[in-house]
Amino acid sequence: MSDYRNRLVYLPERLRNMEDINKELGRRRRAAWAAIGVLKITLLLRVLDYHALPQKALENAAAIIARLTRISKQVTHLIVNQDGVNILKNAALLGMSELREQCMRALGNIALDCSDCLQKCNEAELLDSIAVILAQRSYALNEVSFTVWCANAITHGGVQSENVSIATITLLTGSLIKLLKDFAESPDDAENCLQILLSIADDVDPGPQIEVVLIEPGLAELLIEILNSSVEELHFAALHMLGYIIASDDHHREAVISWHQLLPILIVGDRLRQQSKSSDSIRHVIEGFSSTISRTA
Repeated sequence: MSDYRNRLVYLPERLRNMEDINKELGRRRRAAWAAIGVLKITLLLRVLDYHALPQKALENAAAIIARLTRISKQVTHLIVNQDGVNILKNAALLGMSELREQCMRALGNIALDCSDCLQKCNEAELLDSIAVILAQRSYALNEVSFTVWCANAITHGGVQSENVSIATITLLTGSLIKLLKDFAESPDDAENCLQILLSIADDVDPGPQIEVVLIEPGLAELLIEILNSSVEELHFAALHMLGYIIASDDHHREAVISWHQLLPILIVGDRLRQQSKSSDSIRHVIEGFSSTISRTA
């Protein structure tokens, strides 16, 4: 009975010791798995960086890396810290189809992870490479979809001229507007294109970036065509873009606002206001109409 009582007395302490042992084992197990994870990522990046390998091997490595970038911030940072952005970018530039698609998936996930990861994408001049890829116009549908999605992830929140050259913005803008012409067949791609153009034009002060967008031939007409279409998910962004154009200066305002263009824009603007999707840019559209009508009346 005495031994049994002693066991009961010391049981809480033994349980605490066992808990400490389990915690230590868990810590070591996690450390071991972390080491294995780092090694796995290192090997995958080395495979992807060795362009002499068969295309299928590169595609498989890129697909695994793309999946890894969705697991956690820790895993994504392991990829980024091993020069993963540059390796993925170079593979996307040299590869085609499935390889490029998987690389763009991974790079878009990285750009969306955190501000430091986005900065790494900017330092790698990723948007410059995307502009070159889109200008080639020799890509599969899924490939271009993930490429413009990745560009949207990079440019979300604005494009600063110190990070991206005007030459790149010019090249990118031309490609985006050409892709935008297929808005009825690929509305998701068109929405990404519009969002990128909005980010480019989103200067606090009027500057060269928005001028690059404004001087692109046929943009205003294309935006009007979108507003006249039944693809309603694009109407807000298209009207927003028109707002930037109209708000920029009198010359652009007069070029966009004409009597035959009033009806579709007013109809869409009114519907969006009723849906509580109004914005400063849409307000600029309506104010632009009012000022133009008062001058021409």
